[in-house]
Amino acid sequence: MSLRPSSSASPAVAAKPHPAATRSATPQFELEPSWPKPLPEGWITGQLACVCVDHSDHVLIVNRGDITEEEKETCRRAPAVMIFDLEGNLIGSWGDWEVLPSTPHSCAVDRDNNAVAPLYQQFDPAVLHTIKHIIDAGHKRNVWVGMCGEMAGDPLCTSVLLAMGIDELSLNAGGIPMIKKVIRSLSMDQAKTDLRKLMKLDTAAQVREFILKKMKPLLEELDHRLFIAAGG
Repeated sequence: MSLRPSSSASPAVAAKPHPAATRSATPQFELEPSWPKPLPEGWITGQLACVCVDHSDHVLIVNRGDITEEEKETCRRAPAVMIFDLEGNLIGSWGDWEVLPSTPHSCAVDRDNNAVAPLYQQFDPAVLHTIKHIIDAGHKRNVWVGMCGEMAGDPLCTSVLLAMGIDELSLNAGGIPMIKKVIRSLSMDQAKTDLRKLMKLDTAAQVREFILKKMKPLLEELDHRLFIAAGG
């Protein structure tokens, strides 16, 4: 459910565990309309894409910032990430809209407060299964699904994303000829067969090794020794 506050006095509605949840295997929730507290004057959010909880039980909310032109004239777009304490007080925020994607989609917070950014792997099975789930859910409802960013421009990911059924890849203009060549070289039947095998693998290293083995001849033709060396 998307929430769009009409003013800073009613920023969002949170949910808290219902007492019955302690007696049932299935969690139950009830609305808590007083959470969070009012945002700073003039702040307004767009769709709220994601909610995370950190090691200190702070609640992080991702704001997509997709407010209307009319709202821009009368309000201030709230930061992309807002951090609240359990009482609903805003204790921090960050996200420069001049450098962020136009509509942030998600976030992840490590419960043990580790620095996990260097551990990111686009080939992690959890990431791939999440992307496949999003594509399938969108297509089930006749919704177009596209991807922009580093993964969309990575030739090692092209066959995987196409086999998943992605509708569009948005990438830096300089990378388009290379990705077009990868696409033209693919057999969709083979790509789908490879995807079924790939989705059964357990680690990012296994996935990368599988893809490199399949694509090494093409990558050598493209003179992308960097990609081959990185995985070997």
